[in-house]
Amino acid sequence: MLDFTQMAALLAALSAPSAIDDAFPAVASGGVDPLVPVQIKACPRPIGMEEIEGKTIVCGLVSVPEDHDTPDGKHIGLFFTVLKSHSSVPEPDPVVYLHGGPGAGTLESLEGVAQVFDPFRQTRDVVMWDQRAAGLSSQSVTCFNAINENFLDIALAPDGEVDPDIMSAADGEVDEQLAACLSELEAAEIDIAKYNTVQNARDVPAILNTLGYDSYNLYGISYGTKLTLEVMRSAPEGLRAAVIDGVASPVVKLYDTIATPIDEALVSLANDCAENEACNAAYPELDRVIGEVLGKAAAGELIIDDTKLDVDQIMAPLVTRNQSYRTPSITPYLPAYFYELNNGGPTPTVELLFKNGFVLPVLGEGHVAAAAEKLSDSQQALAESAVSDIVIQQRALRALRDIIHDLKDSVHDETINGPLAALFDQELTEATIPMVKGDRALISTMATDYVSLQTEAPDKQLLRTFVERYFEGATLERLEALISAMSESEVEATFAAISTDSFKYTGEFITGVDLLIYACQEDMPYNSPAGYQEVIDNLAYPELTWVAVSTAAGLYANCDLFEKLPQSGFHEPVTSEVPTLSFGSTWDVQTAQSWAADAVEPLANGQSFLIHEAGHGALIFQKCVGDMAVAFFNDPTRRFDNSCSEATKAKNYHIASWVGAGTDARQEYGDDGMNDQASIVTPEQLGLDPQPVAFSADGTAVIEDRIVKSDARSYVFEAAKGDMIDIAIEASTPSANFNLLHYGNPEAIFSTWGGEQGYKGTLDQDGRYEIRVFLLGQAKETGSADFQLTIKRGAD
Repeated sequence: MLDFTQMAALLAALSAPSAIDDAFPAVASGGVDPLVPVQIKACPRPIGMEEIEGKTIVCGLVSVPEDHDTPDGKHIGLFFTVLKSHSSVPEPDPVVYLHGGPGAGTLESLEGVAQVFDPFRQTRDVVMWDQRAAGLSSQSVTCFNAINENFLDIALAPDGEVDPDIMSAADGEVDEQLAACLSELEAAEIDIAKYNTVQNARDVPAILNTLGYDSYNLYGISYGTKLTLEVMRSAPEGLRAAVIDGVASPVVKLYDTIATPIDEALVSLANDCAENEACNAAYPELDRVIGEVLGKAAAGELIIDDTKLDVDQIMAPLVTRNQSYRTPSITPYLPAYFYELNNGGPTPTVELLFKNGFVLPVLGEGHVAAAAEKLSDSQQALAESAVSDIVIQQRALRALRDIIHDLKDSVHDETINGPLAALFDQELTEATIPMVKGDRALISTMATDYVSLQTEAPDKQLLRTFVERYFEGATLERLEALISAMSESEVEATFAAISTDSFKYTGEFITGVDLLIYACQEDMPYNSPAGYQEVIDNLAYPELTWVAVSTAAGLYANCDLFEKLPQSGFHEPVTSEVPTLSFGSTWDVQTAQSWAADAVEPLANGQSFLIHEAGHGALIFQKCVGDMAVAFFNDPTRRFDNSCSEATKAKNYHIASWVGAGTDARQEYGDDGMNDQASIVTPEQLGLDPQPVAFSADGTAVIEDRIVKSDARSYVFEAAKGDMIDIAIEASTPSANFNLLHYGNPEAIFSTWGGEQGYKGTLDQDGRYEIRVFLLGQAKETGSADFQLTIKRGAD
């Protein structure tokens, strides 16, 4: 929590930024190694509320050889961050985070990632960077011309949804936009062969050395575990200890086994229920029931409330659970969920999970009030006062965070970028939206011309040419006046904003290309359609192919566009003396939980742990994982017991009332089978920021917004009993859905997950209502959607 001393220091730093020599001497000097030079850059926004650039955090570009065998040859820039230790006497060896992917960066989410790794800063610096061909370091292999020419098609492309026409992993088709992209890279003589895990591993000691660190520790998640293991093998100099979390070793046929992680997650669910006396009594033979449900869904025979559910929809709760680390676990509800899908009877658990996007509410005011019911009146009054103070504190903290971010951005814009860049961007947006609305041809040509500017050197005349082509009259005069008044730094900031705007809509395509550069060159033909089918045939639940086959088929087909360049010995087990801690997670549907133990078998000093109630990257989900990792880096020889694994097991399963568990269970859960935890679900409890709906005089409101991955959008309005309400959604992907709810009630009045894209009806009570927009399926993991809500309200 920010205090007055820290606030004063922040204001002083913002008012008169000081040199960074004392805090980051190696960075300030341009790097220790002249062959790997460093250049300071502004950090991606937002950074943490208490972070001060140049004092607690520094960012920049480090230039590494594209080919480490020719260190004097071509160099590429990798965007890095150093987060200074909170200790005045830190250990000399930092914790280095190697992110996942490949191709997915981390620094665009700098504030969140820094929070995850904050425990390590109590004793050590934390270093991270976007790897070659990833995130902010991807420009050296980005096909800008192909992207610009196909901008609208790429921006509006559906988000990796299942193709029902693909029946096997050999049925994929080549992506023509990918083919055009690769042709551009080849014509530009960009050597994508140098973008692989071995070169990536050799970047690690080179970067750490030039940043001034002689020894270091690695924490890899997902692809970062593969990279960590390759550092152990190819470039271990300076490596002191390593943690691998969500493990995908080079041995794993990662693309043949796309369905293996979710298969193991289902097996764990069934086994854990069987080992729990209450769960096994209520839901015996859960493994068989899960198999029957998947079999019905695969055959098109699973129908709930007149809606046919496929395998992808059935598995949506497990996919969502893999990412849900701020809300209570849905694991206790999953046995009842599968039983209800199979039995053809009441489905309260199914309805609860689907209608609330598979997310349960965090503890809130209602839960505390219920817990205080047995206290005396005076004690209840004190409890209510404490709850009120907590609510005020939470709201104040959110408000403070937003204010500090706004303050930092304002100072940065005025002192670094200048105010005109932000003003030009704002006025250009306001002028464009009404002009292009509904005109796809104009949107296409204007968007292409706009994003094409990102490949040009910043120049006022280019901006003038653009605005003169599309605007006229007073609007044109205003925009031209802003351009003329811009300083050089403001022009540069404007072009940087164009790149940022473009990446918002093309980032998924760029990340996909980056992933294929790695996968297709180094992991083919080690993986193949025949290998995929062999894995599927040996799963506990082979129907899971319908979750994975579309993705696998597309990958295999697109990999035909690449030259196969497997490194000799790359797919052999890694052997090493480096002390290693390995974590697998029972929720993980991206890397199989068993791979964590497999990876440490050939490691002389390896330890492996299975973490329950955790998804991909156990560190994010369970505090004890972070505690173990911190202790391990403090003493890499330490051996740990299994207490973290045992403590994270689900113990209290939801026993639905229809199970017939007796009077006590019905009193606990109620006649509908739901426990009290689900009785109050405000959007604030889910971490949402509900926005009021602004109705026009005729009772109409139009909301245009964008949703990314698991984020949801919440809109609230007041209405009277008997009011008519008409809600329609138009979105760039059918994965975008909305619920209409009584505010605070988890039971949706209406949800589009059943197939309808709009609602028209009469409201049944006075009060506040919520419309919540969210993504389902694979889109919730990797996708995004632009949407428009049209809401009409009127008296009956």
